[in-house]
Amino acid sequence: MSTRLRPRWSSLVCFLVFCGANANVVAVRAFTPAPLFPAAQLSLHVLPNGVRSVVKTTPGSGIVAVQVWVRAGSRHEFADQGGAAHLLGTACLAASRDFPLEKGGATTAVRALGGNAFVQTSRDSTNFGATVAALFAPDALRILADAVLRPDLSLRALNEAKNIAMGDIRARQADTLSVASDLSYGAAFRVHPYSRSPLGQSGDLNALSSDKLKTFARARYSGANISVVVVGDIESERAQQLVALNFADAPRSSPERQILKPEAPPTRATTIRRTGSVARPTIAVSFRAPGIDTPDDVVAMDVLLAHWNEGRDAAMRRALVGAPNEADDESSTRNDASQGETSQGETSQGETSQGETSVAPIFPALALDIAFLTQRDPSLVTFSLVSQKNQASSAVKALYGEIARVQRSAVTTSQLERAKRALRRQYLAQGETAAGQAGALGFYDMIGSYEFAATYLNRINLITLADVKRVANRYFKLSVPVAVLIQPEPVPKSAPDDTPGAEV
Repeated sequence: MSTRLRPRWSSLVCFLVFCGANANVVAVRAFTPAPLFPAAQLSLHVLPNGVRSVVKTTPGSGIVAVQVWVRAGSRHEFADQGGAAHLLGTACLAASRDFPLEKGGATTAVRALGGNAFVQTSRDSTNFGATVAALFAPDALRILADAVLRPDLSLRALNEAKNIAMGDIRARQADTLSVASDLSYGAAFRVHPYSRSPLGQSGDLNALSSDKLKTFARARYSGANISVVVVGDIESERAQQLVALNFADAPRSSPERQILKPEAPPTRATTIRRTGSVARPTIAVSFRAPGIDTPDDVVAMDVLLAHWNEGRDAAMRRALVGAPNEADDESSTRNDASQGETSQGETSQGETSQGETSVAPIFPALALDIAFLTQRDPSLVTFSLVSQKNQASSAVKALYGEIARVQRSAVTTSQLERAKRALRRQYLAQGETAAGQAGALGFYDMIGSYEFAATYLNRINLITLADVKRVANRYFKLSVPVAVLIQPEPVPKSAPDDTPGAEV
């Protein structure tokens, strides 16, 4: 699913309330809750240097989320700049002109306000953020502006940033799903820079000098590549004034004109095999997914993935790992990792109320995850599975079977509405916080426009069965997936015991 407020991302629900004066008369009224991003609470201002300021006011909340989004991700790196986006983002928070390294940089300065600062790097952008009490909003904007526009890239400060960035890379390399994702992108994109990991590689970071990082900063950290998002208990005019005050000296630039060679769709299947520290085979199957330039496909894909993976009736989850039906209680027995392991060919048995033995079905997978991040250009949707022992091929077969069913119009009207409801709930849940709303607005302003976040709930309502079938057939080409299989490390054979008198 896309990251906006990601389902765990959701949409605004139109719901029915049934009431009546007596048992024979029932009145039906439709209520539409206030939208997550009402137009009256949103404002946009563009500074003369190109910096965009997006503000959403939420009076009475008592907090303000400030996020500075920079169109600087791994897609913008040249061959000798691998990892520059991640390292520069880390360096900005570690030390800047007014918040030097010896005082803990911007991170410590925000903590002194009672908040937390963070930086996140993706393929399309870098996001700096802080959430503080409304009283400290001017301070948070000043701190983040100094970090982004005036980072300390001296050798000492850069070495400290490299240590932090290296730790991030090691953590990513220790995560099986992240490893599988990076392998998938590397195989799926031969021309497009989406092939690069958003964090870079250890060797890349070691090769980055201060001069290379300054060159990257000059190219990316300028006017029209920056969007400042402010959400919370602050007047719109006041917030816009603070953004102008702190970002007026950002280098002036024109809108980005990055021209990339188009990546042709894959023409054959690709399989990558690895071993890793996993207890069971882990499989990641990826297909090309829509980019933000096809917004209707993006939302239809989100609805389809919600049908497959969200809620008690998730179709893909039922097919691969099992799930309770609607009549079951939340505590019903499920065939998942929490139940322990069952060898191939064995079955779980339990006593029925009549004292007879019932046989529970064996599902091919222990766990399922579906990842889809909406990006500026067409990216990937990835199905990640932890299979039962010796059931990797069966798990993939079940995955393909469920995809094929949808391609043949197996989604019903009721299933479509259930998926839409799940998506709306997820979107609203992530929008419950000021930081979540700021994240949605800034994320989409980097790859398109913040207006996509504001209209997303309405877009869900327009998705039809035909839209779901279209994206299922357009993007899920079962003959050309990228598959990554990570098998458990082989168990080393025990060495002979050479203790005197021991039997061999």
